[in-house]
Amino acid sequence: RPGSKIFPPKVQNKIMISTIGVVFMHLLLLPLAIEHGPLPVLLWYVGPYMWTNAWLVLYTWLQHSDPSVPQYGEDEWTFVKGALTTIDRNYGIFDFFHHKIGSTHVLHHFFHEMPFYNADEATAAIKEFLGPL
Repeated sequence: RPGSKIFPPKVQNKIMISTIGVVFMHLLLLPLAIEHGPLPVLLWYVGPYMWTNAWLVLYTWLQHSDPSVPQYGEDEWTFVKGALTTIDRNYGIFDFFHHKIGSTHVLHHFFHEMPFYNADEATAAIKEFLGPL
């Protein structure tokens, strides 16, 4: 629900547009599956979609899961603690393809609208400011 309290008012229109896009895509895929059969739709759309989302779930899990990351209860959690409970990981060549979101992820939690090309410099500044945690 775009009007849910979990979403700030400034993103409610974006959520509505996204929802309309998903409904439109389903309305496009159904006639394609009827005309060409379900197998081509599965192979050309559903398969790549599932692969991409599986990759994103794995990547996200790796950024937010580590034995060194503390878990906070409802009465202990703050925005800053939540933003800091993530891991900057070097993913080698994949850092290039993902615009370094894995190796500058702590920064992303504080400044999610910052362009990726400023992330290395800003990550170094945050590390210097925060010191060892």
